[in-house]
Amino acid sequence: MKALCTYSKKNLLHNLNVIKAELKNAHPADTHKVKIMAIIKSNAYGHGCIPVSKILDKEVDAFGIILIEDALKLRAEGISKPIVLLEGVFNRRELEIAAEYGFHVVFHDDDHIDWLYENPLPRKLHAWLKIDTGMGRLGFSPENADEAMRKLKNNSSIYERSIRIMSHFACADNPEHSLNNVQIKEFRKFIKKYDDCEKCFCNSAAIFAFPKMHYDWVRPGIALYGGNPFPVNSTSPLASALENKLKSKLKPVMTFKTKLYKIKEKTTDGQNAGGYGAGSLCSKGMRVGIVPVGYSHGYPRSTQNGRVVRINNTNCRMISPVMMDMMLVDLSDCPDAQVDNDIILWGDGLPIEDVAGDSGRISYDLLCGVGVDHHSKIVYSWDDTRSKLTRNRSQATKETYLIKPDI
Repeated sequence: MKALCTYSKKNLLHNLNVIKAELKNAHPADTHKVKIMAIIKSNAYGHGCIPVSKILDKEVDAFGIILIEDALKLRAEGISKPIVLLEGVFNRRELEIAAEYGFHVVFHDDDHIDWLYENPLPRKLHAWLKIDTGMGRLGFSPENADEAMRKLKNNSSIYERSIRIMSHFACADNPEHSLNNVQIKEFRKFIKKYDDCEKCFCNSAAIFAFPKMHYDWVRPGIALYGGNPFPVNSTSPLASALENKLKSKLKPVMTFKTKLYKIKEKTTDGQNAGGYGAGSLCSKGMRVGIVPVGYSHGYPRSTQNGRVVRINNTNCRMISPVMMDMMLVDLSDCPDAQVDNDIILWGDGLPIEDVAGDSGRISYDLLCGVGVDHHSKIVYSWDDTRSKLTRNRSQATKETYLIKPDI
């Protein structure tokens, strides 16, 4: 039995419009348009970089991705918008391919500059200079970035007038963290020398937390897919306010669901619910649902008692532990539950952040773990309809599951 990931084009566009509205509200009097680079790395956070890019190609100004192989796939699929290689290139040959196909390259390391100066590229290249303002990961230090900029501007293979400057917040999801002000100060100090360059600093969280730092470009990622960039139950008052605000605005693009496989009614008190270790005992008459999804599908095993799934628009308590290919559900709050009812594991009506927080994970982790990556136990469907997972009983010896649009 397979699980099902459905993806909503409508919700993807809705989330993009939430971001656009935030930009417009932050700059109501500006005639200058803040451009959007949609981040589709890691297969668009498990949503599929090709379908996402096709949906957004006419709605955003560029796409951000990691691997040049993925960038080539997008070009082959007809994606015409600029594609930015966020981690730069990994060798000289990739630099040549980037120039040939018109990809934008983020320069963040001396090796990139050295490769650039080995020989002229086949075509001029669009360059982004990344500075490390305090994240501590990729980027030139502010002390060395001026020399890197000089070398980029003086290289004949670079579009000198279109060099852009970028950096990355380390703690944007905690707006009151002291490092944010350090990074903002460093970034502002550096860009004073380069008024003619476009700038980019804000990821999803920073778009909402630091509107004065929007500059020319923003880079939404998790918010596009309906994930809340601010943590649940944050100790930061501002983060909590933003989390609550976005909870009512963003909509999940991915819904992860399956079917109720079996129902077992317990005949005596003290019977084991069905899990290893006999840690959960049931009362007489209790109905336990068997759900054909487990940690081998990407559902977190660390989920504890108290986590819920949704059956017939009702939250039903899970019974730990999550097993390899199954989990158990207490049907006491859903007495009308029947075999073959849809079960939502996260998504529509059940925020993924709740599941992630309960299991000590983050939503990004779960999305990528079950998302489009040829997972043999999951069926994937992305269209404008709501899809149903239905059982085909026409074969006596083999049960299969088909996608049937609910039109």
